[in-house]
Amino acid sequence: MFKQKEYVKSHFQWGIMFFFLLLFILTTTLLSAQKKESYDSVLVSDCYVEFKFQNDFFFKTDYYYSNGLVFNFIFPDFKKSPISRVLIPVRTARLNYYGISIEQALFTPVHTYSENVSFNDRPYSSVLYVGHKRTSFIPETRTKIVNEIIIGVIGRYSFGYDTQAYFHRAINNDIPAGWSNQVANDLILNYEYDIELEIFSNKFMEFIGKTVVRAGTLYDDALVGMKLRLGYFNPNYTGFGQIKTNRKDGVGLKKFQIYASINPSAKMVVYNGTLQGGLFNKNSPFILVHDEMKPVVLQLKSCFVLQYSSFQLQLESTMLSPEFIGGRSHKWASVGLQFNF
Repeated sequence: MFKQKEYVKSHFQWGIMFFFLLLFILTTTLLSAQKKESYDSVLVSDCYVEFKFQNDFFFKTDYYYSNGLVFNFIFPDFKKSPISRVLIPVRTARLNYYGISIEQALFTPVHTYSENVSFNDRPYSSVLYVGHKRTSFIPETRTKIVNEIIIGVIGRYSFGYDTQAYFHRAINNDIPAGWSNQVANDLILNYEYDIELEIFSNKFMEFIGKTVVRAGTLYDDALVGMKLRLGYFNPNYTGFGQIKTNRKDGVGLKKFQIYASINPSAKMVVYNGTLQGGLFNKNSPFILVHDEMKPVVLQLKSCFVLQYSSFQLQLESTMLSPEFIGGRSHKWASVGLQFNF
């Protein structure tokens, strides 16, 4: 077991300070790099900052997907990154958004009171990675395509224990005792290709088909599903939908939007590193083997979005069927904020 007090006070606090310093530098750089835009430029804003906080305590549980932090920075100059050339081209796209994401995710077993390995349960694991993505919109075919490549770490160096210990101390809750048995340190390198295609729509409803394929050292799976949007909104294929108020070419798009969506899907799983360990390091104290994995996992997302001009509030819940034999279903909630500039 880690020496909790010393480690949380030293390494984690320094890590938090460094992370927010990096966040400040990145945001300041994006703001200072903006060029004066003409009224005849792109249809919608192309500079965004987004933050999401995900946790299962909203449903009074504390196991499996226990906590997630997501930061997204979208800015046109990211197109100049060499990594952009690696992404699969979408030559028919009318509108492209280029972004950098930073994400941390924590996973724990159901039984967290013991320092020993909890067999027949989910292993402790955490991931921390940086992603480079391009989101493309094709109005002619009413299509949205996301390409993303991520690189990061799974294991101790992703600071999962530190994040959970800090949060649990803040809310005066017990710290899970078995983090010394987490999945061993390893490299994350993954690619994701995501397609959304509008099948039917009218003034207040959209029916969208969705396919996601992921391959790499962390996740190898394929998802198929649909998304139903109901409410008052801009079409899915017109971009992120937050209009700058001084854009004359924004005529016809809504400044105020309010809608709900439901997104059922099925995921065919080949490999999940948070359960089965990294691809290269085989020294994890405890992992699940392939025969213990569920080959198909069902997922249901429900979302409510309130948006006005450059600000968006997003509330989302996710329900997941068991990922391994003997496992439980699980659910968590997410609160997201997005701004454009």
